[in-house]
Amino acid sequence: MKQFTDTDFVIAASVNVLTLRAIAAGVGAPGWAGAMIAAAAMAIAGDEEIDPQLRKIAGALSSPGAVTVQILRDNPQLAGDCCSPCAAGKPCNEPPK
Repeated sequence: MKQFTDTDFVIAASVNVLTLRAIAAGVGAPGWAGAMIAAAAMAIAGDEEIDPQLRKIAGALSSPGAVTVQILRDNPQLAGDCCSPCAAGKPCNEPPK
């Protein structure tokens, strides 16, 4: 997998915070609690000095953002890697960029 860019981190963090806020609100907890869990999970997942099992749990909590970034990267239309006809869903003969 490619290295995350700053934009990727912003997208992943936003998705994680919004997802966990919605889950927290859905179970009757305040939304800020979900945001705090998302922030802690992302910090733990990125810290190589923390116990690997705890990092796996944190990685699972951070997965919505990582999956979103991967989907955006894998879709040439969303990544801006295709020509105008291709982006419009029409056939084209240009090779991918």
